[in-house]
Amino acid sequence: MPGVNDGLSAGAAAIARLRGSGAGGEGSQAGGGYYTDSVHDCTRGTGLFVHHGDCTAAELVERPDTAANDAELTRRINQAEQAVRSRVATRPLTQDQFDALVSATFNLGARGVRGVLDSADANDDTGVINGLHARVHAPQHDRAGHATGRTVILPGLVTRRAMEARPFQPRPDSGR
Repeated sequence: MPGVNDGLSAGAAAIARLRGSGAGGEGSQAGGGYYTDSVHDCTRGTGLFVHHGDCTAAELVERPDTAANDAELTRRINQAEQAVRSRVATRPLTQDQFDALVSATFNLGARGVRGVLDSADANDDTGVINGLHARVHAPQHDRAGHATGRTVILPGLVTRRAMEARPFQPRPDSGR
């Protein structure tokens, strides 16, 4: 059975934000190469997880494969779009709402955002907003990649989640 959002795709502005050119995006460091992120995960390109633990010296000097990074980014955006379309199949979304859910799904994975998507499908905007704002923690790893058992609140995620929640906020002029 087709979903009501099957005709939607991430808009150009949403894709630009995911590429790192807007607030709350994945960001790109080292010209698309490898870098160690704030929780000691080796990452490449535009927020593409490589492995837990700091990047090795060899990874840090490796020339970025821009085409491979772009292909992986596109693949992951397509996966996020499909997850949103399949979980939010009965409630029509606006383009801004779809883009926000694609951003969250891209960042958290389809399993990590399942409750948010279910709230969106149930037309429960408060559930969407609360679910997004609850996902600002990241597991901390030591430099070798071992989980420390601690989580940290990442300010970038707080900003990102506020941006993703915005299309689900009641508007004073709409009566909702």
